[in-house]
Amino acid sequence: MSFKVSDLNKGQLRKLNAYRKSVGGNEDAAQAMMQIYLDNLPIKQKAEPKINPALALIEDALSKAIPDIGKIKLPQKGVTVNKGKGANKGKLVVKENK
Repeated sequence: MSFKVSDLNKGQLRKLNAYRKSVGGNEDAAQAMMQIYLDNLPIKQKAEPKINPALALIEDALSKAIPDIGKIKLPQKGVTVNKGKGANKGKLVVKENK
């Protein structure tokens, strides 16, 4: 047995108990079947984080427009950037978060 029962999650414990019942309580056979099951599980790959294209454009534009961005002091609660409406249409409106 190359797996620890304590390392199994809830669903895998249920599967192990089902294997035990199906072979009439034969612990060695149940563990062998469980090992085959665990060996054939697909390996989960971490997905790449999705980048919002609008945020990427804003970040790119700000980094080009303000080369010394590290010297800017932002408020503690941050800022909100919205697309302008009405008289500010076509502009970005920046407000301090309260």
